[in-house]
This record gives sequence, C-alpha cells and structure tokens, in this order.
Amino acid sequence: MAQTQLSTLGAVIKTAYELEANTNAYTDDEKTKLALDSSIALGAEQALSGAGAINLTSYHTKFTSAGTGDALTLADGTVGLTKKVSYVAEGDGADTGVLTLTGYTSITFNAIGDYVILKYGAAAWFIIENNGCTVV
Repeated sequence: MAQTQLSTLGAVIKTAYELEANTNAYTDDEKTKLALDSSIALGAEQALSGAGAINLTSYHTKFTSAGTGDALTLADGTVGLTKKVSYVAEGDGADTGVLTLTGYTSITFNAIGDYVILKYGAAAWFIIENNGCTVV
C-alpha cells in the first residue's frame, strides 16, 4: 500500500464507522458539546445534611441523612444541566433520604453509596444513572 493511502486510512475507517447505525460514535464537535453541556464545574461539591434543597451550582451533592425520610428538593435546571446526588453518611437514627422530582413520585436513597445522576431536559429532570436508589 502506498504511503499516501496509509496516511488517509484512519480517516476513511473513522468516516465509514460513524456512518453505521447504532455505533454511538461521537465526532470531535459532539465531544466538545458534551463537555460544555453542563454549566457547572465537575469538581464542585455540596455537602447537605438532613432535609433541604439540592443546589444547582455544584455538580455533586453529598447527602448525609439526619432523620428517616429526609425530604430533599431540586429546583428546575437549565437544559443540559447534570447533577449527581449521593448518599454518603447517616446521622444518629437516620436511614433514608427521599428526593421528589417532576415525573417521579420519589427517588429514595436506601443505603450509603446509593446515588443518581440526573440531567435536565426541556421541562424535567431525567435519571441517566441509578445506583441502588428506589425510583417510584
């Protein structure tokens, strides 16, 4: 194979692959858009103890329950905003936290280590990952 053919082979394979259905390949422009979709820094964290509001300015909210069934709230976000909420510790006698969102009756954090990752769509939060939570 000639040198010029080898130098363009990668581009040819990439283009052919991306034209196939259901490959889930991202173009460079799409990768950049995905990285910019969230308007908050991924390293930002909120420590929340007991019932209360989950903020929209931190990517990750680490929740410590202070009582059984602590009520958590999350306001509407902006389209593309991503939030992670995780259950990290229990106070004395506490054992669950309950997050209520539009479209769901509740998301219950049952045990330390449970978490959800949410993304805000056109008018509601959507669960994009769930680890151990009960969703009703």
